[in-house]
Amino acid sequence: MCRNRRATTIGSMTPKIPLLTVLLAAPSLSFSAIIVSDPFDDGDFTNGADASDTGWFKNTTDSAISVVNDVAMGGNVLNFNTNPAFRATTAAIPTSTLVNNGDFIKLSFSFRYTATPANTAGGIRFGIYSNPIALANTGDDISPGSGHTATGYYVNFTSGTTASTATAFAGHEIIRESGTASGILGGTDRTSLGLPPAAGLGITDTSVHTASLLITKTATGYTLIGQLDGNSLANGTTTTTLYNGFNTIGISTAGNESDLLIDNVTVEFVPEPSAAILAGAGALAFCLRRRRR
Repeated sequence: MCRNRRATTIGSMTPKIPLLTVLLAAPSLSFSAIIVSDPFDDGDFTNGADASDTGWFKNTTDSAISVVNDVAMGGNVLNFNTNPAFRATTAAIPTSTLVNNGDFIKLSFSFRYTATPANTAGGIRFGIYSNPIALANTGDDISPGSGHTATGYYVNFTSGTTASTATAFAGHEIIRESGTASGILGGTDRTSLGLPPAAGLGITDTSVHTASLLITKTATGYTLIGQLDGNSLANGTTTTTLYNGFNTIGISTAGNESDLLIDNVTVEFVPEPSAAILAGAGALAFCLRRRRR
């Protein structure tokens, strides 16, 4: 902020170290930003008046999306209805690239099922993707960019009384999707990035839950953590086939056919420090110009 045109002083002395010098001397600083925040308050899911509205799409004709009011979740939510199962709803996000060690991107949201979820190893799935096809409404709220060519990472949590097992694709785990076959958040174009724990149930009720996926760049690759209700139930690492330039998020009912209510979708991104420093330098220059005037 630069509302105060008078320089901050310590006693009677004006600091002699410019803010830009401090910024350049501290390249390890992290500058996180919320790049998506969609509470669906505007009652719309595509091109709404709310500037934070991301625009949501479905990836097949045999599903439906709408915004409804849900008392349990405290207001408007996105209602994703799918039949048959393993369909997804997707939304575009600002393109985010993990460059330096410690850079991360995190998808978070709250959700609940409107009916007791089925007993299935594929309970709910959600992920962050690099999508070569821009999401755009082509009619009936379907986007071709929700289809087969997106690459990225997703979390799978079980539901009902199905326990997570120590077998790939049968529990709480992180999965890399190569975008070569089947739709987003589904199909066989996938690789497990870490076997799930051999115990633990997923979602068993219609209560409100929270979920998140965190992808962090390291010196050798990525670490990935999936959380359910604040508990880290899935994790993985990858040092090869590193997808980047994330521009799409997706949420799927996976093996369940009941409505999935989704709310408070946020995406947090820590960009490369150099970009944040340039942004800070720009703000500093603006303030200095105002002081000179």
